[in-house]
Amino acid sequence: MSDVLTNGDWPSDGPKFLAALAALVEARIGRCSDSNVRIAFISAAMEANVLPESFLQN
Repeated sequence: MSDVLTNGDWPSDGPKFLAALAALVEARIGRCSDSNVRIAFISAAMEANVLPESFLQN
């Protein structure tokens, strides 16, 4: 997730993207769980409209 968010190709720089970046940093220093990072990443992906339809149907 870190590589995908930080490689400069993410299609959005909205608030959920920034929250996902913050969650990654917090996880690296042990103040955020992997589950919280996953939720933040999915939220950022929804904000950027990059989730496949199959993911949204589950």
